[in-house]
Amino acid sequence: MATVHNPIIPGFNPDPSCICVDGTFYLVTSTFLYYPGIPVYTSKDLQTWKQIGNVVNRPSQIDFSGCRLRPGTQLSGGLWAPTIRHRDGVFYVTTTVVYPDKAYDDFSRWKNVIFSSTNPETNEWSDPIYFDYPGYDTSLFWDDDGKVYVQGSFYWRIREEISQFEIDLSSGKSLSGAPTKIWSGTGGKAPEAPHMYKRNGWYYLLIAEGGTEFGHCATMARSRSVWGPFEPCPQNPILRAASHTALFQTIGHADIFSLESSDFKDKERFYAVCLATRVINEDCYPIGRETCLMEVDWSGEWPVVPGGTLQESVKPPYPQSSASQSTISETDWVDVLRPPHHHLLYLRNPDVTCYNLQQGNQSGIILRASSVPLTAPLGSPTFIGYRQSHLKFEAKVILNTSYMLPETEAGLAVYLDNEHHVTLGIHREESDKGYLQEIRLTRVHPDHPEGELLACKATLTSLEEVVLHVTGEMDKYRFQFSQNDKIEELGTALGRDVSGGFTGVLIAIYGVHSGATKPESKIHVREWNYRGIS
Repeated sequence: MATVHNPIIPGFNPDPSCICVDGTFYLVTSTFLYYPGIPVYTSKDLQTWKQIGNVVNRPSQIDFSGCRLRPGTQLSGGLWAPTIRHRDGVFYVTTTVVYPDKAYDDFSRWKNVIFSSTNPETNEWSDPIYFDYPGYDTSLFWDDDGKVYVQGSFYWRIREEISQFEIDLSSGKSLSGAPTKIWSGTGGKAPEAPHMYKRNGWYYLLIAEGGTEFGHCATMARSRSVWGPFEPCPQNPILRAASHTALFQTIGHADIFSLESSDFKDKERFYAVCLATRVINEDCYPIGRETCLMEVDWSGEWPVVPGGTLQESVKPPYPQSSASQSTISETDWVDVLRPPHHHLLYLRNPDVTCYNLQQGNQSGIILRASSVPLTAPLGSPTFIGYRQSHLKFEAKVILNTSYMLPETEAGLAVYLDNEHHVTLGIHREESDKGYLQEIRLTRVHPDHPEGELLACKATLTSLEEVVLHVTGEMDKYRFQFSQNDKIEELGTALGRDVSGGFTGVLIAIYGVHSGATKPESKIHVREWNYRGIS
């Protein structure tokens, strides 16, 4: 039987939650400031995963316009830490909309919501039901008597605790008054990411501690009552990084699920998902937090992760299903603009008039340049992102600039957030002799918030097509461009300059217009391809 290699869902896919329903695994992750929000992945064998949609897929569901990065902190707002659960034919996803620029003790910085669907395969999810909770990482738990409880994380800077209340799912109202503290962890920073399970008459509470960075781990406690008191597991932490030099760091935010199958006779099988970061060195980890898998032995009183840490490969419970087997290699070129477009990401609520996906004999997408730059802390620039999912990769776009007006820049970005990104852009200005067109390599970082020009080269305006190319290496990115099949190196940027925070690097296309008026400056992205490098 083949092994599953971690991460199982590579690229920016943090805070995973997973369940098994009727032989299908459903998994969701965080998206923060990006739309559509909360991808839904499915698998039949825990080896091959397919994104079938997104929970937040209509602009009317969530208004992201007030969500931003807390300046200078890489603390991103938006959709945090979804949990997926299933009960009586309905799928539920809880998540928190976060406004991190608000004061720590201002409870309006958290808006907790519930979405539901009877069939995620249709990509149809409800409008949100809001409920009051003064924190984040909320999760649902059904007791045997049908009562439903919400566990959540109070903000650790105010009070370190996991608290709980009974909820009416139809209205979002509390049925037990204010949230009640049930545990505060084992003493690690920021107890968060709670999930409740019931087994053999015990209520087990799984949480994360240490903050979602180096030192992150998972701990557990149990009680005979849903309200506690909870006694910690003698083997805490039950999950942690193997060492300070291991490839996988920041391990935590786990969720345990059982396999619904008769294939194992009377032996119930458990697995868990967690987030982890592949760290090249202590300050270089541009891919960000990814989703990983581990087997769990829950034959005793406490769940046990082999070795207490994440392994680079895991034995799956089933052979790979024939339906999920693919002839596509990880090193084959992928058409990023292929339909369906569930995997494409925009910033906040996008202006749909800026995007025209081509059909029929035409290919690619036509972008209309926006006046919102990539450095803007709010708003939605003309921007489409694709997750970097390999430590080493290539990406290229073919741009047709026929309808690109002066005072416009369009191109390819290695984007972490509005304070950390690198752009390879075609910049067009008017001059006495007509258009002046340059390829500019620009680095945006807190030490150069308006952008540091790393390299610049004039191009031929008589040629309408330009190919932009970025190669990701372990700790840096190389940028090239070509016209008339002549490839030219422009420069490099460091992976550490786009590392940190809650998200991970996106390879993005963009278009921005800096003029005083709002012209129809358009860029035809004729092709956009990506592939991993072995």
